Amino acid sequence: MGFKDTEEEFKRRSQVKFEQGSWSSCSVGACAVMALIIEKKLYVASCGDCRAIMAYRESDGTLSVEQITFDHSANEEREQHRLRALYPEDYDIICEIGQKNFYVKGRLQPTRSIGDTYMKVKDVNRYPMPRGLRIRGSFRRPYISGRPSESKARVCRTGSDGLFGELKNEEIVQLVDQFRDQGVQNVSQALREAVLERIAEIYGTSAADLENVLPGHRRDYHDDITIDVLHFTRRTLQHRQWRHEHWMLDVVANYYVGTGRNIPDFRCAL
Repeated sequence: MGFKDTEEEFKRRSQVKFEQGSWSSCSVGACAVMALIIEKKLYVASCGDCRAIMAYRESDGTLSVEQITFDHSANEEREQHRLRALYPEDYDIICEIGQKNFYVKGRLQPTRSIGDTYMKVKDVNRYPMPRGLRIRGSFRRPYISGRPSESKARVCRTGSDGLFGELKNEEIVQLVDQFRDQGVQNVSQALREAVLERIAEIYGTSAADLENVLPGHRRDYHDDITIDVLHFTRRTLQHRQWRHEHWMLDVVANYYVGTGRNIPDFRCAL
């Protein structure tokens, strides 16, 4: 219900803004992943290309990794087949831009999201929406869905594509295990810093320089980065207590990329 209610309210507000002459709220959206613990069970829901992975300590001391969400991305063959079957009349339902980078209607890589009203409601693809952004097609149903997929599943890590776009699942698990062995208090923050260091190496700069990039321009270097790490122990599962570390970076700025608004970085540590 949380995903559905958020999606409906986002759609309603963006359409009200559109009728008032402001189109930008119809062209932005967000992906999300949620983990919920009830009794001894972990429930995960994801919408878009965020991801949740589980790590298990085997009897021999090694770590096993399991991805417990599916990437709702146009880069996934399963999603390409699904969309082509749903929209046989839309020749451009999946477009390749660059090498092996696929987008729905040539616009969005996520195949599910909250918001992005212009991919779901035909009526907003008119003035004042800029012609270059308008979606043309049948709109027999929304091109992007806001409905999450769900799964029921010792360490759970949830994150946005800014994290998983830079590090593989196995690398993330190894880093988290390393940070825990070193006694790092906020593993999520340490993982965030490791990701920024990786990105900085690619561009021949430093993580500190990336931190100083003005809001609205960070997307030129990396996607939004959101990281949650949940540590489970036997007592955790029995008494429904857990240690939850959280670090969020650039989420708000990501929503407004390309709008010209000066949105500050949104950071919070719990």
